[in-house]
Amino acid sequence: MSLENKATLRKRILQERSSISDDLRHQWDRRIEETLLNSEEWRRARRVLAYCSMPDEVGTDGILKSALDQGKRLALPRCLKGAPCFDPVEVRDLEADLVCGKFRGLREPGTALPVWDRERDGAFDLIVVPGVAFDRPGNRLGFGAGMYDRFLEKLPTCPPLVALAYNLQIVERIESEAHDWRMDTIITETGTIRIPDSGE
Repeated sequence: MSLENKATLRKRILQERSSISDDLRHQWDRRIEETLLNSEEWRRARRVLAYCSMPDEVGTDGILKSALDQGKRLALPRCLKGAPCFDPVEVRDLEADLVCGKFRGLREPGTALPVWDRERDGAFDLIVVPGVAFDRPGNRLGFGAGMYDRFLEKLPTCPPLVALAYNLQIVERIESEAHDWRMDTIITETGTIRIPDSGE
């Protein structure tokens, strides 16, 4: 699949995703949230890196709140100025700790909060990853900036990667490149896709 085709696929999926009705989106979000919160990956995780969702993405507000309510340590991305990458930053208050960010106006941790330090804070047990489209082998199509690929390649070891998506975001094939990371699990409103041997 060429870069042009990826751009075409990205545009099509984003258009389809934005056309979901509010009622249907709410129903699907609840199913996806419940599936994640009942998963073994979530139950085992003490330190979670997740993200604040865009308006037409699978909603993560309830997931973030559940992480804090359950006593998990929660980190969210803070984009770096002038660079297509981010730092993970721990948040404890979803109102006080978040500001309007640099990437598409998404909420992100404020600049006064310290960056997550692996030596001090420990390794993440679970990373919840956003994306535009996915295929059943676990390949991911993002917005094209490569932020998650750059972040993940810096980790000494990678914890389980779980993607949240609507079923319409699951496509037949996404061509992967050497630097791309595959998901371990994809959760949609219709069920859970577990990718075998995705770390190989």
